[in-house]
Amino acid sequence: MPTIANLPAAQAISPTDTMPIDQGNGTNRVTLATLLAGQQPAIVTPTGTLLGRISAGAGGPEPVTLGSGLVMAGSTIALGGSLTGLLNGQTVEELQAAGIIHDTDRFPLDQGGTALVQQSMAAVWTYIAAKLPIAQKRVVELTTNTVLDATAHNAAILVCSQPMTLTANFANMGSGFACDVLNLSTGSVTMGTGITVGSGDGTLPAQTSAHLSAVTYSGGNLVFWAGTTAASGGSGDGGSTPPPASTATLTFAAMPSGSYALGQTGVGVNATLDPGTAATAVQFGISGSATTAPTSWTAGLLVNTQSNGDTFWGAYLTMPAVAGTYYGWVETADGATTAVSPAFSVG
Repeated sequence: MPTIANLPAAQAISPTDTMPIDQGNGTNRVTLATLLAGQQPAIVTPTGTLLGRISAGAGGPEPVTLGSGLVMAGSTIALGGSLTGLLNGQTVEELQAAGIIHDTDRFPLDQGGTALVQQSMAAVWTYIAAKLPIAQKRVVELTTNTVLDATAHNAAILVCSQPMTLTANFANMGSGFACDVLNLSTGSVTMGTGITVGSGDGTLPAQTSAHLSAVTYSGGNLVFWAGTTAASGGSGDGGSTPPPASTATLTFAAMPSGSYALGQTGVGVNATLDPGTAATAVQFGISGSATTAPTSWTAGLLVNTQSNGDTFWGAYLTMPAVAGTYYGWVETADGATTAVSPAFSVG
């Protein structure tokens, strides 16, 4: 009996070809189709695809194509030209922290396409510098007493359309804060707590302006306004046109004096305005200083017009809730004429 090596080589193989197989009851024959049934079929996939399965459920392997931006380079999957926007395969949070910025530093950006290109910090500054001359300040209208802060008021033109008091909290402003105040109301704008007035009156008359600046220097933190002076025309900005001289006077007829309980109400005050035509309104207030105006005012009531044309005004005040030494104030609504009482105590 010949051995397998003595047999002639088979030609083209077909499923019906038979071959011997040793089973428990002896040697039997089996076709090639029966022998291979249920075994892994021959894998045929197009060039440039991977072997996997994309159909739902279990089954045989299927070709998987490469997506946009990936190419098959020999036996390696590589990035194609459409993925040039990747930063070395890293996301932003995986990048190292940058150091101090220099003009030569570069960063990626999109300029109308999907590919990233580079730009320098110097080029960005050139772009910003070209925009600065046409940048406009914000205009913010104020209608009630306001505490200045950087978020709402920095580098802005503040239009006060009603008489009010402006106060400052340096912590909410920061060194370098600046704003312009336009008083377009019919009364005065008072620079209150937190604002240091350089000279003159701490009130900004109607139809005038002021420039406020916040700075940190060797002396500490300061929010500064030059103040209303005759040389500045009420602007506090060095104007050259002095305001017209005022010959009006306010004189207390009844003023706070002696001592009062904390928060005491119904304290009557009145004053005479000469001439009565100098102002259409008068207001009364209480301040802890004889030189810094009150932060809040009570409108005066016109009691009568005297025979000589002077007007007589009155109001009822409430004493402060904090013990201390105080001064009574009366002024015309435009802030042009003011009178201050001697000191009195509360406590």
